[in-house]
Amino acid sequence: ALMISPRLLDEWEEQERQDQGTSLSTEERAAGKVEGAARPSNQPRLLRWFVDISEWDPSKAAWEMLLGSLTEERKKSVLRFRFVDDQKRALVSTLLQKAVCAEATGIPYDQIEIGRTKGKKPYLLTPHSTHGAPNFNFNVSHEGYYVAVATENLCIVGMDISAPPEVRSPLSPSLAAERYLQNFEDVCSAAEWAQIRRHPVEHQIAAFQRFWSLKEAFVKARGDGLYFHPLSRVSFDFGADPWGTSATATLDGCRLNDWTFCMEKLEDHWFSVARAHPSAVCDQHGSFKGTLRCPVPVQAELRAALDDVAPEFEKKAIADLLPPGMLREYTVLGGNLLPTAPSPDNSSF
Repeated sequence: ALMISPRLLDEWEEQERQDQGTSLSTEERAAGKVEGAARPSNQPRLLRWFVDISEWDPSKAAWEMLLGSLTEERKKSVLRFRFVDDQKRALVSTLLQKAVCAEATGIPYDQIEIGRTKGKKPYLLTPHSTHGAPNFNFNVSHEGYYVAVATENLCIVGMDISAPPEVRSPLSPSLAAERYLQNFEDVCSAAEWAQIRRHPVEHQIAAFQRFWSLKEAFVKARGDGLYFHPLSRVSFDFGADPWGTSATATLDGCRLNDWTFCMEKLEDHWFSVARAHPSAVCDQHGSFKGTLRCPVPVQAELRAALDDVAPEFEKKAIADLLPPGMLREYTVLGGNLLPTAPSPDNSSF
């Protein structure tokens, strides 16, 4: 059974009837009765956003105001981090998630509720219109200088940022490549290690970083998190170009045909995005699956969505992520506005 409250189920079903003119029950949709439903032509655009936290230095008052906007549980999770930059990443991650959901769905910012699966995959819990985006979902990642989010309308999405060791942690020692890579023997398959070691020694850590990032994006799309082990079960291949920005994959030796993987480089960080068939989701309690209105897409439409050219990641300022009321308070309290930030009157919320 789907572990969603009766109130939310009622709201989801009412919204679904309004959007699709259907009286299908939750059980009928879960059984795949929505298969074959055509996607509207005015599908919302896909979003790819990132924030550079290295440029963000809020005043203490502005920081406290933003922290105060979080749920108590989320606030505690932010403050649990020891280092300030880690706290920044965690806070900005929450702001990005709420902002991208508000932008994509039109739900007022203060009504956005983010749920999490048992594997910690975030999803939009607030009932919303599915018009043009029957499986709206998103994924977020933060590491090094950046925090980023990606959305999809039909496919399931997972994303990861991989920073080089010297950026990832202030405690990371400077290690020789071979010594560093020995710590991750069970992360890559034999075929992947062969690809990595074909590179000159000085490039092997960067090559490994790319494989690791793709694996994390894969696991985050599925939603099983640490329950997927070892990571070497999924193996990637860049084909003829070892520094290419797309890859194919196998899982336990079987080709993953209903998946696509792409990468984008920003400075020395790699952004990886995985797209997959909705059936790839691992959601023990069914809470996230219950929000998917088209769990069995038409194959041709799924293929088009998997192969669709996604936009490049777009830089956002903290001010871009705040609704007007919060933005005004943030600026009054001394929150810095990065160059891309709009004025309060130009906010999209």
